Amino acid sequence: MGTVNRRSFLKHGAVGLAVVSGTLSGLGWVDRLAVAAPNKSDLPEPTVEYAKKRHLEKGLQCSQSVVNRYAESRGWNEQELTDAALPLGLGMGGAAAPCGAVSGSYMVLGLHAGSLTDDRAVHLEKAQQLFAQFTEQFLQQEESLICGEILQHDPTTPEGMAAFYESLFESICAPLIARAMRIVDGILAAEEAG
Repeated sequence: MGTVNRRSFLKHGAVGLAVVSGTLSGLGWVDRLAVAAPNKSDLPEPTVEYAKKRHLEKGLQCSQSVVNRYAESRGWNEQELTDAALPLGLGMGGAAAPCGAVSGSYMVLGLHAGSLTDDRAVHLEKAQQLFAQFTEQFLQQEESLICGEILQHDPTTPEGMAAFYESLFESICAPLIARAMRIVDGILAAEEAG
């Protein structure tokens, strides 16, 4: 299995997510998301405890925890959006590729960009700007966007999955999910203020 480095992900992965988030409306379910302006008072505080609770009580993966939080406050179809984020967990379907919290954040930002315009070209351009902002801020605190590199374990192996369930989710993933949500909150707040 080849590895996905940061440059490759930024070149291909983020563009792929932008294209997906830009074209999801053709699938029908996104049209029913009822995109609404965020109501910050409805958002639960993005804490490590919140991330742990989503994982343990709801069984959500990193990507799902991020999108699920925003679905609640924006009136998006929570179940469908959470289901759509499922394959992004553990680095794109357990492949240890892009971090699920990053991918979930890109989904939220892509949907936000789509709520601003019906023009697909403008949507894609705005989404790319938001993805770049998120990526820059995320990489100020993390050395990589890649799940396996962040965990320093390969979750595609039995040993890596054992380490994930024994301690890595609590020590690395939950704090990272909370951090990703705070970055998204900041970007969305700046968008509202601008």
